[in-house]
Amino acid sequence: MHVIRPDIEAFRLPNDEKEKLPDYMVFFWREVEEQEFDWKYLIQDYVVVEGAEDACEVISWAKDQAKGRIIAVYLMAYPKVSREPSVAQLSRVYGDYPEGEKHREDDFFEFTV
Repeated sequence: MHVIRPDIEAFRLPNDEKEKLPDYMVFFWREVEEQEFDWKYLIQDYVVVEGAEDACEVISWAKDQAKGRIIAVYLMAYPKVSREPSVAQLSRVYGDYPEGEKHREDDFFEFTV
C-alpha cells in the first residue's frame, strides 16, 4: 500500500443524490467440485444494491447473505463522458474476485425423460 496526498484538483466530490448514495454490485460465488469429471468451477450470482448509506452497510448485508459463498462488493460508477452511458465502471471495495471458471446457476439445465 502506498499513501499520497493528491492535489485538490485531482478529484471531484459528489454533488448529487445519486453520487452521494451510489449503487453497489455484490458478487457471490459458490465453489463446486465434480468428482466424477475432475472439474472445479464457481457458480456465480450477483445483485445491485441501491440506496445504502455506505459501503459498510453493503458489506455487512453481503456477509449476512453469503451462506458460505465467496463474496465481493464493488462500487458502481458511471462516467460522465462515455460512449456507453449504461455501462458501469466497477471498483472493488471488499472481497476478492476468485480465479476459475464461472457460471450462472441458470447456465445449467437438466434433461428430463
